[in-house]
Amino acid sequence: MEPSPIEKLRVENFRNIASLNLSFHPAFNFFFGENAQGKTALLEALYLLSELRSFRTQDLSSLIRHGQANATVDAAVDSEGIRYEIKLGLTPQGKEVFVNGKTPRPYRRLRRLVPLILFTPESVRLFRASPGDRRSYFDHSFCLLSEGFSQDVEEYGRVVKQKKHLIEQIREGKRSSRSEKEIWDEKLAELGAKLSAQRFHWTGRLSPDFQSHFERLSGGEWGADLHYRPHLSRIGPELGIEEIQERFREEIRNREDEEIERNQVLVGPHRDDWEVLLMGERLKEEGSQGQHRITVAALKLAELEGVRHQGLRPVALFDDLLSELDERRNRKVLEELAKTPCQVFLTSVAPGGIPLEELKGEIFQIEGGIVVK
Repeated sequence: MEPSPIEKLRVENFRNIASLNLSFHPAFNFFFGENAQGKTALLEALYLLSELRSFRTQDLSSLIRHGQANATVDAAVDSEGIRYEIKLGLTPQGKEVFVNGKTPRPYRRLRRLVPLILFTPESVRLFRASPGDRRSYFDHSFCLLSEGFSQDVEEYGRVVKQKKHLIEQIREGKRSSRSEKEIWDEKLAELGAKLSAQRFHWTGRLSPDFQSHFERLSGGEWGADLHYRPHLSRIGPELGIEEIQERFREEIRNREDEEIERNQVLVGPHRDDWEVLLMGERLKEEGSQGQHRITVAALKLAELEGVRHQGLRPVALFDDLLSELDERRNRKVLEELAKTPCQVFLTSVAPGGIPLEELKGEIFQIEGGIVVK
């Protein structure tokens, strides 16, 4: 069996956890316990190791146990056969992180060391959420698969922000010349084309695994297809980057006056979206809650495959997944996870419906922030 991506975790003064020191199984790690006992807090601590943020709050100081001055999250991880020690400290003033005693630069390197795929009960809303939420979701997913994509997303965001600032200045009469805006228009077309081409590529890589997992989870009842939908409908996966860039240029020229009038950046991949077609119908309008749950579960499994295809061993953090599915589909999800070389951390109130005797792993019972079994 391959080594554990996350071998050990030590947590001090984090949420309701006073102190924990755990070693993990390289396959399944089950955390059982009543609500508000610390199960999700453990997943939150693991998530911090990779993302340096919480999936529950933007206020990191709220993660510090009440009455304490600081919190620590330390872990021993294995990435591509190399062992790393990650140490994360939280204070009311901020955070600091060290990897083998050094500050990692850039921080996104941590995502490659601990490549996480997260499911929470809120994940089921993905295809009922806003296009902006889906853009953030898929861009984050693709950043795990390509460091270059991550850099392009960050740079494109800066270009959109700068162009928006210039449009505001032109509207206010602070700058009458549009020559500087033309420079940023060109940067947007260039980076936007790269971003769109990569989104087509990575969506195309993800889609077959998504289709396969969806079919198996649904028991063959439905077929589903994942599609990337650019706001500029004249671009498609058959076009090269230069052709996409030229079409962005044309659209920017055509809508230049409209952008200034409306004080918005109207052209670019920051307006794109994704959709799932369920037997030819958009999931957002037609899908039942059960179909949304299966869709997101299949997408998470496909993302795990995608990380695996990059030569990395992914980590699945599944918070209360089993309450979102019926017992038959729970078993199917666990069967799919067992076939995927990944490390799984799964929380549930009780082990009912989980074939523990068939799965290799460890079981942890949590009460009041303490592992009692």
